[in-house]
Amino acid sequence: MHICKATGRPLGLVEINSLTIDRKKDLNDFSIPKPTVCLSLTSTLFYMIKATELADIDEEWVESAIEVSYQEDGPKKCRIIPRPGLTQLLVELERYCSPMIYSSESDQFIDAALLALSIAQGDPEQDDCSLEAGAYMGHCVWSMHQCVPTELGYKKSLGTLSEFTESGINDIWIIDHNPQQVDIPSRVLTVPKFSGDLSDRALFKLMDQIFIN
Repeated sequence: MHICKATGRPLGLVEINSLTIDRKKDLNDFSIPKPTVCLSLTSTLFYMIKATELADIDEEWVESAIEVSYQEDGPKKCRIIPRPGLTQLLVELERYCSPMIYSSESDQFIDAALLALSIAQGDPEQDDCSLEAGAYMGHCVWSMHQCVPTELGYKKSLGTLSEFTESGINDIWIIDHNPQQVDIPSRVLTVPKFSGDLSDRALFKLMDQIFIN
């Protein structure tokens, strides 16, 4: 990606207010590139419960949490609360986009969390949940190793990512609660930070914004 010295912005960047996808489009028309939609995880698509918070979190929220076990400098465990609408969003993105994970967490945690979320959908052979369970698996993953460390945390670089895609920067987006930590904020589909509240409807509103027809 080439940067304009005068503006500091990527050359060829087209200013588009938001991503819009028509559900009536021909899914077999491969001449139209699918947009790449990156997905942040913690505080965007799920909430990670800290051990010190258990006593203060609503009991219903805790009951909905999913345990994640992974290896990272030894065995670790945590609980995550999926944001309402998460599975529905991923199923829609699988149909019309090229979703990928771009998270500041470790590869080990990301893989374990996605597997746990997939398993939580049920048994595909008995519960008719193949689409839902499959929506969490098989994604390209960029983790903290592909982020840029800063004093304010790990920053995500969509400009760098665009160098590895055929469609380029104009077809790359990211769903994130923190646009300040993305190098091109205009490509962020911003949602409020998720606190674990099961009445949250931000992802449903986002789907209404992205998908038409």
